Amino acid sequence: MMGTSGGAQPAPTASVAKVMTAYVYLREHPLRPGEPGPTLAVSAEGVAQMPMRRQRGESLLGITQGQRLTQRKALEALLIISANDVAHELAKWDAGNVQAFVAKMNAAARELGMTNTTYTDPAGYDSGTVSTAADQVKLLRAAMGVPAFAEIVNQRTYEPANGGPVRQGGNFLLGRFGVVGGKTGFTDAAGGNFVFAARKEVAGVATLIVGAVMGQRTPSAAGAVSAAGELVRAAEDALMSATLAEAGTSVAVVDDGLGGTWSPVRAASAVTVVGWPGLTVDVAAEGEPPAEAAAGTETGTLTAGARGCRWSSRARTAARPSSTG
Repeated sequence: MMGTSGGAQPAPTASVAKVMTAYVYLREHPLRPGEPGPTLAVSAEGVAQMPMRRQRGESLLGITQGQRLTQRKALEALLIISANDVAHELAKWDAGNVQAFVAKMNAAARELGMTNTTYTDPAGYDSGTVSTAADQVKLLRAAMGVPAFAEIVNQRTYEPANGGPVRQGGNFLLGRFGVVGGKTGFTDAAGGNFVFAARKEVAGVATLIVGAVMGQRTPSAAGAVSAAGELVRAAEDALMSATLAEAGTSVAVVDDGLGGTWSPVRAASAVTVVGWPGLTVDVAAEGEPPAEAAAGTETGTLTAGARGCRWSSRARTAARPSSTG
């Protein structure tokens, strides 16, 4: 964690909740890149609720009687134009009813260690759906590891399958500062919220930056997106690389326990970590060295970095062992 600012009390997420909706749905119904997935019919219940949703000013796709959506188009509507009506349809398609799906959302939050998060609906319109920026970073980091999710949140526009007008998404940072995904949210209770992911290569190491901005008292989610732009630039400017072991450097020796010592174990390639000034990283050598080995035999792995963000190099013996055990 590079840093935090502001309070840590759970607050309404608004449509940022849809990251969890997509994450839970895709765990049960994975999509390969470019695959449309199954086609599903919208529910009569969902269509009947449309006048109420329009009256409340919700963000909507505008489902109609007899309409059918592919899984991909439904997820695109959910994540790009933040369609509340589609969020509820996805919940019913997956779990049969909204309440059962919300239970799955809360179970997934517990699995991810999101201890300050509670979901009460799949769209985030309900102000009882609350979380923190730190918890939302945990979720987006996991979601960006799902190929279909990462693919969809990297799209600027939603193009209806029926040839209707193209609709613009709210993440205007896409393609700037390395931003490759995100999800906006806004309600009067939540203010402006935004979670984002950006990629930057530092010394040849591909690095993913994940962040969240919550509770911006602005008239729309755009205020949170603008604030995130400042965070992305600052984070990228702070990143630096350090080489902890050059290729060929001695990184370990193996004691056979009988008074003899192996020749040094050397890194097969450089071990470079990415971080920021003041960051402390763990370094470890792991492996199962054989009783005897020729020079160049792989004997383990040298790893460095924080948990879940590690770089490694194979460790190899420099010469035959001087004794066996």
